Order: sequence, then structure tokens, then C-alpha cells
Amino acid sequence: MDLVALLEQAASQLPAGEHSVGLNAIVRHVKAAIRHLERDQITDPDTCTDAIYRMNQAYEGSLKEAYRVLASKDPSGLSPFQIENYLESNRVVRPRVLTQLTRYRQDYRNPSTHDYKLDFDDDEALLAIVSVCGFAKLLINQISSKLASNAAVARVANLSSTVEGDGSSVLERIARICFAYTIEGADVAWFEFERGVSESLTAAGFEAQLFANEQGLDPDSLWDVEIKADKGVFAIDVKVGSVGESDGRIAELNKYPDYVTSFGVAGLVVIVRTKYHTDYSLFRVDSMAGNLFVICDNEAQQMEQLGKDLGRLSKLA
Repeated sequence: MDLVALLEQAASQLPAGEHSVGLNAIVRHVKAAIRHLERDQITDPDTCTDAIYRMNQAYEGSLKEAYRVLASKDPSGLSPFQIENYLESNRVVRPRVLTQLTRYRQDYRNPSTHDYKLDFDDDEALLAIVSVCGFAKLLINQISSKLASNAAVARVANLSSTVEGDGSSVLERIARICFAYTIEGADVAWFEFERGVSESLTAAGFEAQLFANEQGLDPDSLWDVEIKADKGVFAIDVKVGSVGESDGRIAELNKYPDYVTSFGVAGLVVIVRTKYHTDYSLFRVDSMAGNLFVICDNEAQQMEQLGKDLGRLSKLA
């Protein structure tokens, strides 16, 4: 596996933007670090340390370009520690990625920056190159998905006047926006999907809140997104995975009618999203008097299970 080739390919496939120059610079720093490491260490004992300095540049560049896209803010003047704190507190980078960033800063970047007598050997330099290439690739994946989500949110916003429909209930308007984002966000990775749903609703004028904690979505909350409106609190539950939906996930839908009546929400939208599937439909559960909507694909097995769990459905889109 050629880590540099993977990194370079991932960066080249992103749409052009303010992040492009920085990501290209990261690739150049990695290649320069490898050239340093390949120099003759007998005649030039500083090769490994020079490689580390280059990887420090790639590390800081990865952090700053991730911050630029994921936080939608200029990273100029911010330290790696400040960016890490922002990404952690605002939950815009997955925890395991953040852990690797912190570890590199503590083990490599800080010591090499503050201790002018420090040197590194070839094993340490190789580990630094592999580590930075790995989490830089992961950050580029998150950048890619965030850019895809931003584009989907923008398309949904442009469609919102026609998507929501005239005379629809508040919940149906919410459901139709969620449906539009599910269609438009086919290229959005699973870890960015719930945030994109929330942002689409916010862009449409709703007061939407995404529930999350340091481990991801909040396990103590029944819902992934809540919307506060004049007619009450509406909830969205997203069934989404990195591989796809199992029969067990489909069968869980029978609990939702009880949730609507037992937990004080004015209505609920359930999104069952299989990986990168685009053939979705929007259904109203007839037995729930317009208080429960389901977005899912039209696979025969799933439709049969939905009928068993929820009764008669009316297809709206």
C-alpha cells in the first residue's frame, strides 16, 4: 500500500476551494520527508530529524485545512492545540482521529519544536511519516464528506420552497426537507449525515438541535435531532450505518408509534438510510394521524417489514 499515493489521490479528488493550496502543500511536505529519510544517514546524521520537521508541517497543515472546512473558519493564527480543542468541543472530528492528532502533537511536534538538542532515529521518522499520512487521509475523508454535505444542504435550500409544499403540516414540511437531504446527500458519509440533516433544517428556518457528545451521537437521547416549533417539539431519528442496514434495524421500526405517544413529541421522522443508496421514498404512517413519517428505500423486503410494523403507509414522494 502506497500511503503517499493514497493521500495524493484523496486530495486531488476534492473540489477546488480555499483548502486546495494547503492540502497540496501537505503532500509536498510528506514527499520531502521521505526524501530526507532516504538520504545517507552515515554521512548525514540529521536526515531523520529533518524528516520529522517536514512531517510537523504536514501535521499542522492537516489540522488547519480540516479546521477551515469542518469549522468553516480561517485557521490563521491558531495553534494545533487550539484547533484540537475546537474540533473536540464542537464534535466535528471523530474521536479516534482526534486521539491520533493529539498523540502526534505530544510525542513529535512539541518535543521537536521546543528542544533544539533533540534528534530522532529512522524508526521514529518512519512511524511519524506513517502516522501523519494515516490521519491526514482520514481528515481528507472527513473534509470530502463535509464538502459533499455543504453542497447537499445548499441544493436543499434552493429547493426548499418547492420541497416543503403549500398547506403542509409542520411535521410534513420537516419530513420533506429530510427527504430532500437524503436524496441530495447520497455522497455524504455516514458520520456526517445527521449533522447535514440538522443543517438543512436550520437553513430552512427551523430551530434544529443535533444531539451529540464526545463519543458521537448522544446515547442517552432517543433522537438524533430535535426541532422546536410553535406547535411543539418534533424529533428525527436516523438509522444509518457505514455498511448498510440489517434486518434487525428494519424490525426496530415497530417501536416508533409508542415513542410518539409516550415521550411527549409532537411528531417524529424516521430515516432509514442504507449506504449510498439513492432510491428513497417518503411515507406517512396512516395510523398515526400525520405524526409519524418514514424515509427509506423501496426494497421489497423492507416494504413488507414496514407494513408489518407500522400498518398502512401513504407514499408522498
